[in-house]
Amino acid sequence: MRYREQKVGTRTFALIINSINELRQSVGIRAITLFSVPKAVKFYSESNFTALSEGMDMYLHPSCEGCIPMYLVLPEIEFDVV
Repeated sequence: MRYREQKVGTRTFALIINSINELRQSVGIRAITLFSVPKAVKFYSESNFTALSEGMDMYLHPSCEGCIPMYLVLPEIEFDVV
């Protein structure tokens, strides 16, 4: 409970998103997909992730049983053409 009060998950998630955005400058990343535990679906939904209705089941590892596949489409960025 004490981690929730300190927003550790929110801050960690922000660092990950910032790292992905930096990486996008040189690599074509268009979306983020993840498998959420049921308790975290609200957190990811509030961060604009959408639950996938089908298609990701084949990637589920046995340790992810009960997890919900989710995705976030990232806004397009313009690249400098050299």
